[in-house]
Amino acid sequence: ALKPKYLQPVDTKTTVVDTKNFLVYGLTTKLTEATLSEWIEAANGYTMDAVPASGSYYGTGSTITVSPASSTTIAATYTIIIYCDLNGDGEITSTDDNILGAHLDGDDVSVLVEGSAAFIAADLDRNGAITENDYDLYSTTVNQVNPAA
Repeated sequence: ALKPKYLQPVDTKTTVVDTKNFLVYGLTTKLTEATLSEWIEAANGYTMDAVPASGSYYGTGSTITVSPASSTTIAATYTIIIYCDLNGDGEITSTDDNILGAHLDGDDVSVLVEGSAAFIAADLDRNGAITENDYDLYSTTVNQVNPAA
């Protein structure tokens, strides 16, 4: 049976709603309460409420709860993934680079715990492990998207 559609991407955007894993990705950085609705919206008959994971932007680990419009009962909770945003602040900066580097060096493995939102955001080749290949992809992505990072 198909799961009910609680969230949907805005037609003109690259947003992906993963209904199997309850993830939302394909979003831009620096999303605020005002701009999040330009990327994703609740399906007809539902409302959504988003909570930032860290800071004022919606980044990796932020959550979106969806409820029927006539109820406060939560129908589903989705987690936002911003690829390369490892600390959840909604931006891709040198802090994210440091987290990935420390993980690969074995110096700090506390942030990128397997299965966590940050782990998913760092596993850019989606092979279930964080490796040097992910770091290479991260570096390429950051240099294309955010040359000043």
